[in-house]
Amino acid sequence: MKKRIYSLMLGLAIICLTVEVEAQDRVEKFLSRLEAFNAKTTSIVSDFDQEQEFSFLDETMEASGQFYFMKPGVMKWDQKSPEAYAFVIKSDEAYKMEGGKKKNIPLNSPQIAGFKRFLLTTMDGSILQSGDFDVNIGFANGVVEVDLLPTKKTMKRMFEKVSLKFDEESLLLKELVFFETETDFRRIQFSNHQLNTLTDATVFTE
Repeated sequence: MKKRIYSLMLGLAIICLTVEVEAQDRVEKFLSRLEAFNAKTTSIVSDFDQEQEFSFLDETMEASGQFYFMKPGVMKWDQKSPEAYAFVIKSDEAYKMEGGKKKNIPLNSPQIAGFKRFLLTTMDGSILQSGDFDVNIGFANGVVEVDLLPTKKTMKRMFEKVSLKFDEESLLLKELVFFETETDFRRIQFSNHQLNTLTDATVFTE
């Protein structure tokens, strides 16, 4: 009887170990593919739909527009609705455009610097292998779900957790969620991706 129990426990241990190894192999394969994908991607243009829920608000806040990214590190958040404005981050400056007026934002601000680093490393994929976050990766129904738990004080002040969802086949980012608390969050869904279509930085100055 003891031998049977031992054999059963050993069998279960082997199965668990096999599943764990297969899961790790799947994660490593995903990271390798994502690194190769990001290496050959020079620009991304995507539509976005955003919703924000905060405990102090009675209604969900919604917004939509387009997001632009071009290597080596230029980004533009071009909101079209409900009110139009653009937020641009470059290597040497950051600013907001609204109503035809430009408002410069100091890059030496810890929060702006941290947010810039977060966005850049998210777009090039290096965030998943940085020391700024504890990373948990799972797979479900063709989607790669990544949870990032900040380890640095600057990031912890900005959010409690960040969740990303990638299409497992195309490797495109489908959803990004910033959790300030368990109940306060900002969800951004991306669609209609255009890859490597930007040839110059004109769109970032318009």
